[in-house]
Amino acid sequence: MVGYLLTKKETGRSAMSIAIPRPTDDIRNALKDGLDPFLDHKDPLRQILIGAQSGELAAVPTYRVKLEDVASGNWQQRQLTGWRFLAVDPDNHGIVVDVKAPALGHPPRVGGVQRNPQVAKTIEALRAVEAPTGTAPDDVELYFLNIPGLLTETFWIKPKNNIGEGWAVPYRTLVPDFQTKSLFPLEEFFKTAKSLAQERIKQNDDL
Repeated sequence: MVGYLLTKKETGRSAMSIAIPRPTDDIRNALKDGLDPFLDHKDPLRQILIGAQSGELAAVPTYRVKLEDVASGNWQQRQLTGWRFLAVDPDNHGIVVDVKAPALGHPPRVGGVQRNPQVAKTIEALRAVEAPTGTAPDDVELYFLNIPGLLTETFWIKPKNNIGEGWAVPYRTLVPDFQTKSLFPLEEFFKTAKSLAQERIKQNDDL
């Protein structure tokens, strides 16, 4: 599948070099059907999200790893939780909409909507991700990697052929160990994250 990252048509800027899997029709329909409680029909952000108006838009599949699995070293227990849609209107207002993947017989649905001033920067960060040295852009895909509680927002560069685990890109973090470089082999990333996760869990237990 070709990548799914839209930019303002009038800017002429190119899309990122790493492909992002396209959301399926049921995910797109769940997005359109689930916006009513959150956005007025005339809201520019809604129009951008559903493709009725040009603007900054990205849609990225999201995997989640539980903090407990990171702490125990079982970080390969990854779960595809759905898709994250990001949009920015002409006034630079941003929004994030999470659409949950089908699960346990339930269809996909909007699971969260948040207005966020960081959305434009996140889309810029998406565009800035390049294939690691020695890896062809066509051989990898880009995902969000969500680890609740780790204080780090991360992209996952995933090999299409499932040879190797890929790479982590911690694009926004409060963790000094993840500020030393922009790209980590995934195993190295989770090795560093293990002790951090253990400490976070201990802190929560002490509350």
